[in-house]
Amino acid sequence: MTFGEESAAQPLRVALEGVDDRARARLTRFLATISNDSCLVVEPPRAEVLLVNISGNASLSYEDFSARAGGSAPVVVLAHENPGIEESFYVPKPIQGKRLLQAIQSAQKLYWELTAVADQTNSEVTFSDYDLGAQESSSTARQPLKPERGLYYDPAQGLTGLIARAVEQADTSGAAYLVDFGSGRYLLYQPDSRSVGLTVAEHELKQLSEDEGLEATVRLARLQEVVLLEADMQEKGFSNQSLTAILWKTHAWHSAGRLPAGTEIDLRVVLSRWPNFTELLRLPNDMRIAHLWVEQPMLFTETAALLDLSAPAIYSLYSAAHAAGLAHRAHRDEDYLIAGEAMVVDSSRRGFFGRLASRLGRDKP
Repeated sequence: MTFGEESAAQPLRVALEGVDDRARARLTRFLATISNDSCLVVEPPRAEVLLVNISGNASLSYEDFSARAGGSAPVVVLAHENPGIEESFYVPKPIQGKRLLQAIQSAQKLYWELTAVADQTNSEVTFSDYDLGAQESSSTARQPLKPERGLYYDPAQGLTGLIARAVEQADTSGAAYLVDFGSGRYLLYQPDSRSVGLTVAEHELKQLSEDEGLEATVRLARLQEVVLLEADMQEKGFSNQSLTAILWKTHAWHSAGRLPAGTEIDLRVVLSRWPNFTELLRLPNDMRIAHLWVEQPMLFTETAALLDLSAPAIYSLYSAAHAAGLAHRAHRDEDYLIAGEAMVVDSSRRGFFGRLASRLGRDKP
């Protein structure tokens, strides 16, 4: 957002009320990012605009809030539902950058008008002169990101689908399952250790993951005895990997910068924990994206705007993290202060992958 020539020389002074230290730090970073450092968080007496976070039903008036800032600062109210506080600008929580910027821009214009009126005239400026809907859209509010080769891939097809069925059947039966590629190449899943053995090199596994017609040439087999296969893997110099690591990399490769079919891009997602990148396939900008998603829910569009990334990097990271059981729909109330936003696979398409994700807490690389 550009606040005008005046703010180019001096940032807009914004005060925060009704937030704890953690939320204050998050909002301060968020304001700096979406305003290109055109906002400066100050104490209320110095503020030109006052942001007030409230919960539940509010009975306070505009005067109650504005008095905290010396009575001259317009008030922007942050709340889950519009509390109906007169003469204030309302921004719904979770806070979206576009809406917050619109409200701050309107409040700033009003502040300029009010201070000019105080110096020069007795004319009254009313809030109805400032319509949020008439403001220009922020550059951080982008249309849904769409990769060139399409938005979705089907994780139930190809190698990711084969692995899902092998894991599903192995966990149900308690027996190991083999994904046999032929010519002595295979993937072996053992449910007791939740580990995966391979006799294919990394570059071959990538090629297999990208082959969406793979199922026609591959068979699944249930095994009662795996000693011979384990010896074969050791002889060929291969070692077991965690199921999480295999799901992460195969989905990242299958994704090719797309989302799992059924993903809703306007839902909020959060990482349940920091990925163990020492054991996972490294993806472009993975730590930068993970840093945002661990701290709070984040929309794809806002992730792209905050980090200046294209869609494929974000979608690949989400596909990998979701398959590995790390990316989830946000549930905690405190996650909803800022609309760091997201997407989650629709429950009707959950299938193998939803059930896998619910069990992956036992498999932490």
